[in-house]
Amino acid sequence: FCAGLREQCLREFGFRDIFKNVKDEENTKALILFEKVVQLLDNIEDGGKRLENLIRGIFAGNIFDLGAAT
Repeated sequence: FCAGLREQCLREFGFRDIFKNVKDEENTKALILFEKVVQLLDNIEDGGKRLENLIRGIFAGNIFDLGAAT
């Protein structure tokens, strides 16, 4: 809730996201890799290994996002 309110206030007072271009570029790169990653995960026959890889990917993404905030 607070983050949304913060973003709304910033927009209302004319503050723009200075990192928008970087975010857009990173999203474009990620989408290019997404299909390949899904194919790799789909090819893992062992359900436990597939789940482990999914969880590792989730944690890696969260660590990346956390590092970006500091």
